[in-house]
Amino acid sequence: SSLLFNKINIIINVPKINIIIVIAYYILLLLFVRKSIKRSYVLIIIIIVYSAITSYKIYPEITFINVNQGDSTLLRFKDKNILIDTGGSNSDYIYKNMLYPYLKSIGVKKIDYLILTHGDSDHIGNAKYLINDIKVKKIILNSFNNNELENELIKNITYKNYSKNILKIDNIKLYFLNDIYEDENNDSLVIYTNINNNKILLLGDATKKEEIKIINEYNLKDLNILKVGHHGSKTSTSDKLINLNIDNAVISVGTNRYGHPNNEVLDKINDNKIKLYMTSVNGTIKFILKDKLKVYTCHN
Repeated sequence: SSLLFNKINIIINVPKINIIIVIAYYILLLLFVRKSIKRSYVLIIIIIVYSAITSYKIYPEITFINVNQGDSTLLRFKDKNILIDTGGSNSDYIYKNMLYPYLKSIGVKKIDYLILTHGDSDHIGNAKYLINDIKVKKIILNSFNNNELENELIKNITYKNYSKNILKIDNIKLYFLNDIYEDENNDSLVIYTNINNNKILLLGDATKKEEIKIINEYNLKDLNILKVGHHGSKTSTSDKLINLNIDNAVISVGTNRYGHPNNEVLDKINDNKIKLYMTSVNGTIKFILKDKLKVYTCHN
């Protein structure tokens, strides 16, 4: 039998256990042992209500998920989940071992909007697996011609093109600032939002040229969170961008052959005394978007 089980590869994903639920479980067990049926029913109702409340986000969160070399950012508020990119590679390894286990561990059962900044595999590669495991209501793509990966993905699902557009979800607005380009990186969806006075800019793989154009066009002055473009590549992070008043910079990066992040980019960030987080160093990085920003990482 041991040989049989050695050949079976089973992955079980269990949401993170809340200590209050654990305590309630043992109290419930004790009540059943003592045959306090009425009290047991009351406690069951309390547990159900508490579980519903904890899945409802009073304070919005933005999480930069560690997907090795790639991008995946989760924005959660109230009962809404917006996933921006999925990471990915030539196999499903990153999906099975990084993205999907994380989403399941925090109890994500549906994605209201899956925003794919552009068609490179390290941004879109895991999407084809994701839509089979988690309900995705709508997909948003950049506006130039879809590539093979994008066309395969949107065969049987509702999608929209969103360059130079605004997505309003409840009281939160996502501004898509980029123009339309033939080049895949420049055509990345660049997203700006302001949540509880926290100004956030997510650059996808946009180049310096597009950064400068956006800064000038929208008169950007300061940012609380910057998702650095193109995994810290030297093709992104212009002097004009880095000289804005920026509190926190995030680079989503992992093992790669491209030299990401570029040392010159890192020096620019450090010289401007910007707090830097990297998924390759800090793991998954979560910001609680309160008036006073709170940051949590897997490890420091």
